[in-house]
This record gives sequence, C-alpha cells and structure tokens, in this order.
Amino acid sequence: MVPKLKALGDESRLAILKFLATKGELCGCEIEKQFAISQSTVSHHMKILVTAHLVIERKVSRSHYYTINRNEINNLISNLQKILLNHSED
Repeated sequence: MVPKLKALGDESRLAILKFLATKGELCGCEIEKQFAISQSTVSHHMKILVTAHLVIERKVSRSHYYTINRNEINNLISNLQKILLNHSED
C-alpha cells in the first residue's frame, strides 16, 4: 500500500490520475499536451503510477496508452477505510 500512497503523494501524478479517470485511455502524448510537460516528465510520472499498479500501460508500436486501474484504486480505498476507520474483517 505504501508505494501506491507515495505515487499519489505528488500533485502532478494525482492530477494525471484524475485526468485519466475522467477521460479513459489516453496516449502519453495527450497527457503531455494537457499538462504542458515534456515527454520525459510524463514517462517518469507514468512509470511510477504503473509500478504502483494504479495505471495500466498498453504499448502499440512506439506509443504508450494508459488507463486507470480501477480495481487497484478500489482496493486501496477499501484498505484505507479498514485501517483508518478501524473496520477489520477479523
């Protein structure tokens, strides 16, 4: 859970995640345009989000397409609720 929370701890990554949540699958170039950031910066942020399993990456030729991983987001929310609200399944 900690890597996921660390990935969400950056304002740019959180904004990218919110953008993906509203737009669906996007090419890295569309993220570059939306946030006016370089390709290398997008790659850096997306690598962190993909490694944390918050985003799913699909490669087509030289392009990278990204979608939000709703299952992992839902699991993270559920786990946080259990921890922070002291709701366990024991």
